[in-house]
Amino acid sequence: MNEGLLSLAITASSCVVGNRMQAEPQLMHVFCYHSTFRYEM
Repeated sequence: MNEGLLSLAITASSCVVGNRMQAEPQLMHVFCYHSTFRYEM
């Protein structure tokens, strides 16, 4: 399996879980943004 694709899927899952739990929405938003930005570079 493509490692980049797997990592991206894990990141997306983390974003969904973070948004659903809303434990640290600000922190999760920053994490999701930076993770997505890294993959698009």
